[in-house]
Amino acid sequence: MGIKILQWNLRGFFKRLTFLQAIISDLLPNIICLQETHLSQNTIPILKNYQDPPVIRGRDEHSGGTCIFVRSGIPFTNIEIPLDIAASA
Repeated sequence: MGIKILQWNLRGFFKRLTFLQAIISDLLPNIICLQETHLSQNTIPILKNYQDPPVIRGRDEHSGGTCIFVRSGIPFTNIEIPLDIAASA
């Protein structure tokens, strides 16, 4: 069994949430990497069956932002990136 990774420049987490949930239901990815999330500073998105909180970097209401969701039960380590860019690892 391989690892499934979903990557999407979705241009707004909440604008595309319904479609994102449909894709997750269909593909069952282990890891979800999102760009252009447009999340505000105090918003932590949650997806059912994925670890909370997700790895988030560069949150801004109007543009940018990345977010990585890892399916519950999969061990992971957040790697800090010492650069002033919107990137997650």
